[in-house]
Amino acid sequence: MVQRKCSKGKLGFLEQIITILMSGNGSCAHSVHDGFTFVLTDGPQHFAVERLIREFGSRQELADLAVSAYLDRFEKKCHPLVCDRGALEYACRIAEQFPISNESAERLVHDIAQAGWYGRLEGFARKYCQRNPTPEEVALLFESYTHSGCYGTSTDETLMAYADKYMSPKQSAEYAKLLVERNKRLNGDLF
Repeated sequence: MVQRKCSKGKLGFLEQIITILMSGNGSCAHSVHDGFTFVLTDGPQHFAVERLIREFGSRQELADLAVSAYLDRFEKKCHPLVCDRGALEYACRIAEQFPISNESAERLVHDIAQAGWYGRLEGFARKYCQRNPTPEEVALLFESYTHSGCYGTSTDETLMAYADKYMSPKQSAEYAKLLVERNKRLNGDLF
């Protein structure tokens, strides 16, 4: 990507435009990732934000501004069952297309873990933070999953693989026990 020089005044103007675009409510767009389809609100605004960043030289400052604004929106509405996952999806899209700072990357990876996106955690941590997921991030995956109404043996297996790989044996055993207890509770409620 080409980095073009922008004056401080022009950069400030672009930041204002991006902020305004991201604060509006618009129609939706669809994004497909790993076989899942996400309905994303504010689709047209997001594509305008991407275009501005691209046209003005893929500046890290603009990409960081967009990622930060999307993560603010995600974090503001993040509860165990209700999150603005569209905002997190847009932050991921920006990171995949433009250079972002290490600070933005760390925050993005934390929020991916908080959302329970185990399919993205490892890849994003390695690609954007140049490290493996931390035990704390794996714990966030478990927290997200155990507070959801979802159940799947493949998810259990994937989470346990993460725990075995990135946590101490003691922590991994504690999370295995947590999953067993949670599944007994959930299965008791279902049957």
